[in-house]
Amino acid sequence: MNHNETLESTPEIPFSVENQGPPLSPEDLRDINIGAYRFAQGIPARHTPILEYVRLYYGDRITDDALRQSLELSVQPISRFISRGAGLVHQSVVENESDIDTKVRGDLAEVAERWEEAKQPDLLNLPDVVGTIMKNSIGSDYKNLCQQGGRLGRGADERTSAHPHSRFLSQFAFYGLSRNTTGILVYDAMFRDTVAALDTYGHDWMDTIGATAEDALRKVLAVYAAHYPDEIQRLPDQWRLPPDDDSQQPMLQHV
Repeated sequence: MNHNETLESTPEIPFSVENQGPPLSPEDLRDINIGAYRFAQGIPARHTPILEYVRLYYGDRITDDALRQSLELSVQPISRFISRGAGLVHQSVVENESDIDTKVRGDLAEVAERWEEAKQPDLLNLPDVVGTIMKNSIGSDYKNLCQQGGRLGRGADERTSAHPHSRFLSQFAFYGLSRNTTGILVYDAMFRDTVAALDTYGHDWMDTIGATAEDALRKVLAVYAAHYPDEIQRLPDQWRLPPDDDSQQPMLQHV
């Protein structure tokens, strides 16, 4: 199947699928588990829509046996990811590497349950799944950039361009709006689809931050562009904010 082939879930939003081909290996699914952890930003409940998306994207190419093996293969990479300062929203202090491994195994046990919950893709509404991922991603960016003054465990950046480990990284802007690769095919597709979903779901109210998704994204982009001015030109025209725009000043007061 061509990577540009899409499944028309609604007339407004074409979604990506890659459900033809050989079964995914345990190593493929390990990488997907690590990516889900990154993009759920360490919040197990937010794995559910991401894994639902992966199930819909790959269909029967995900087998139970490969999935079981992948969870064990994921422990050490995710532990390393946390130990170097992953900047997760809920990251807690851990005393040593064994504490991190214990925490990750507990998280992955929940992830295994969420894989199981996502096992019946015919019952899923793909537009709603993507809309939920979009709002979760923007909500986490808002918490990190606008409320807590940067991602936890990360020092100040000296670069003028963002990178995956930036303290003030907006995942939605970096991977979605600017289309930088995540390094994992399904998540590149996921972020493309979440951007496409903005027109449909961007006006949804988000109680957790008291704003619509679009308004929250504008505030996120103000902080993001102020720290990484080179990123402004990489954004789509409608989302570019000049760094000296007076409307940004209230948005930067938390930084």
